[in-house]
Amino acid sequence: MHNGFLLEISNANNAEVTLAFFKDGPLPSGIDIHVRNSDYQYADLIIMAQAEGFTGSGIITDDERISLLTIYINHQPTQYHFSKILDNLEITIDGAGNYISLVFPPESTTLVQLMPRFDSR
Repeated sequence: MHNGFLLEISNANNAEVTLAFFKDGPLPSGIDIHVRNSDYQYADLIIMAQAEGFTGSGIITDDERISLLTIYINHQPTQYHFSKILDNLEITIDGAGNYISLVFPPESTTLVQLMPRFDSR
């Protein structure tokens, strides 16, 4: 689990919502997140990100309308445009200055998966 996650994100709003993953604080109004590949709640994953971090090599989504990933490294953003899959990246999520954000379309339910990054030893 520490090298990836599968989330079902529902946006009940009638407008786009930008969601920063695993940052402390409440979710935006109208956003619901269900962790699909474990028994953890989203709040548990925030704590895990802060304690141990997550690493990934890319993002997969089932909605082609989600086309912009922003990766923050020490709060500095870098944006990537994509269609359903974006790989060959180094993503670190620590619950503080290193995180990712995606823009979710209005009134949508979407699966998002952080692709695991396996370090060669």
